[in-house]
Amino acid sequence: MDFVGQIDRALEEDRFILDCQKIAHVDEDSGEHAHYEILPTLLDENGESMPP
Repeated sequence: MDFVGQIDRALEEDRFILDCQKIAHVDEDSGEHAHYEILPTLLDENGESMPP
């Protein structure tokens, strides 16, 4: 339950950022378009990103 409180405070203090990560193709010569995943990241009180 402590982590729920941390999430609430982070939302109130605008401490979420979005990170973008490219998804690599196994076959780089496949000709497919690049794909990315968007990852929400929570920053702690010191501005450091917290692990997932």
